[in-house]
Amino acid sequence: MQVTPRKHARRPRRSRAEWSQIIERFDAGNESLADFCRSEGIGVGSFYQWRNKLQTSLASAPRFIELAAPFASSPGGWQVELELGDGVVLRLRRG
Repeated sequence: MQVTPRKHARRPRRSRAEWSQIIERFDAGNESLADFCRSEGIGVGSFYQWRNKLQTSLASAPRFIELAAPFASSPGGWQVELELGDGVVLRLRRG
């Protein structure tokens, strides 16, 4: 009995984190989607499916994160500074 070789090798299963990195590499580059997918060895359909899945999970993530109250560093109250990116800084002061 002769065994015929498989036409397509089984592709590796990638984790959510690996797909996230793949999508970030595409977003950071200049290649067309078809060229990028070919060089990564992934299908265009899989790319779209995972990008949609990751965007959907980000959209359903909580918008607010509860923070524990910090210990007061001064008798007058609290001072909080958040760097939000792109040069935006949010400063909260009490007192």
